[in-house]
Amino acid sequence: MPGHDQEIIKFLMLHGCRLSEARALLVKSVNFDNLSITIPATFSDSVYGETRKGRQSHRVTIPIHPEMVECISERVNNNPQDAYIFVNSQGKPYSANALRLILEAVSTKAL
Repeated sequence: MPGHDQEIIKFLMLHGCRLSEARALLVKSVNFDNLSITIPATFSDSVYGETRKGRQSHRVTIPIHPEMVECISERVNNNPQDAYIFVNSQGKPYSANALRLILEAVSTKAL
């Protein structure tokens, strides 16, 4: 797996959020005062949605895993508030298909 993709995979494994939610995380969603991330939105295919999926879904706040603090801190400190935390090698948000293919490759190698 390319080094660039390792961080989003690690984040997904350690935090257990949906692929579409990890893809939609913005810098402004991070709170270092209490080491948490609020997940307010999601991607549906390539469309950014202002809310999470599900009829009764509300914003959810999760703690940042200690192994991810440095990575997320670097991204927050080096990007504007409306930037995505995880982007592909071209600097754009991961597409749903690209992220699925990366996960399939990781799963295949793990077996």
